[in-house]
Amino acid sequence: MTSGLGLDERKGSGVIENPKPVWDYRQFRQYVPPSGFIFDYLQYATLCTDAHPLYHILAASAVSSTAVSPHLDLYHHNEMHPLHMFFLIVGSSSESRKTSAIKRVARLADPVFQQICQTANRVWWPQLASPEGIFEELAREPNRLMCLSEWTEMHRLTGGKSGYWSHSNESMNLLYDAETMHRARAKDQSMKVERPRVSILGASTPALIEDATTRVDWLGGKLARYLIGYASRPPNIEMEASADYPYKVAALQEKLLVMCRPVPDMTRLTLSSAAWEIMRQWRRDEHWRDMRERAPEHIGPSFSRAQEHAFRLSAIYECSYSFPWRSEISPECMLAAISLIEWCYDAMCKTFATTHDQDKSGVTKVISILASVGSKGMTRSALLRRGKLTAKHLSDILVTLEQRGEVRHEQYTTDGRAGVRYWYVKPRD
Repeated sequence: MTSGLGLDERKGSGVIENPKPVWDYRQFRQYVPPSGFIFDYLQYATLCTDAHPLYHILAASAVSSTAVSPHLDLYHHNEMHPLHMFFLIVGSSSESRKTSAIKRVARLADPVFQQICQTANRVWWPQLASPEGIFEELAREPNRLMCLSEWTEMHRLTGGKSGYWSHSNESMNLLYDAETMHRARAKDQSMKVERPRVSILGASTPALIEDATTRVDWLGGKLARYLIGYASRPPNIEMEASADYPYKVAALQEKLLVMCRPVPDMTRLTLSSAAWEIMRQWRRDEHWRDMRERAPEHIGPSFSRAQEHAFRLSAIYECSYSFPWRSEISPECMLAAISLIEWCYDAMCKTFATTHDQDKSGVTKVISILASVGSKGMTRSALLRRGKLTAKHLSDILVTLEQRGEVRHEQYTTDGRAGVRYWYVKPRD
């Protein structure tokens, strides 16, 4: 027997229709729009699982960006900001329910996206077999939600500088920037992906991210393209049972379907004057500037992407919040987006504070060795032998010193063999 709301009321079924929620969604209202799909999904998901609400907010934002980015862009000062985003949810292994949060929102969104796009799955769990296979999928349908239950697997493949996947590193940057992508296949043949709008929703643990990434990944801006949300579940906390609430799912799917449908004669959003003023005040805010100044060196470049995250997320929030859509982003959505970004950045700085932190004795050792040889310089292999450092440690130290302007390098060729020689640059007084 079912109730009028579609909930199971059979005796002895083992299903608790109204489990006591672990989280109170009202404590997280400042991080979401005042109403609409993302707000309603947060309320629904906190009833269904004990995963941290931050995961649900990021997951719902990823789905929303996939719904609206194919037909809407944000324009500010004549500059276009596409509405797809890269999200990475981070937490401890298994107990934090990261993948469960992704799968729940994917199950809800998949039937909706299938109504809109019947030629390909917009909720996309890519098979990481070959870069050509991924490119073919994007050429077939360039508007996707890429779901990654273990983000580092994709990162390891696309992060190499040589080999089968070497070109994919630049492809990921082009995806974020919504640039047209080309891929040569054979003589006189090529694949082309026009106007890609691919959002990424990935999950991983701090330990795996530390192991899979390099200092260059952080300093070079690859990680900065992701809005990284770290959260932990309180220990020894579990729901009494789970429930799906079919009537809530149906209502959420209807709202998502509305977001997927283009509004006639509306292809762009702009910032309202009030929203832009909030953005300007935020950049000058003492707390935000203090957070940026105290951030670990390798996380510093991520702060340069914060404004772009705020542009895109506030527009996604506005689309989730208002229908018929307003052509301007409201101050409420801008405030909520900035609040979420600050939360994510604060957690990121704390979680990855010591990631790729340089061993001071190693830095001092490399400076001492290079200073001792003067203008002759030293090859990388000689530095490895004399410094007794690992290759990865030496690479990280050299990147740091070059960023600081204390080391320079030049390529050379001897007997047909190429190499790199490093010099110490004495800082000016």
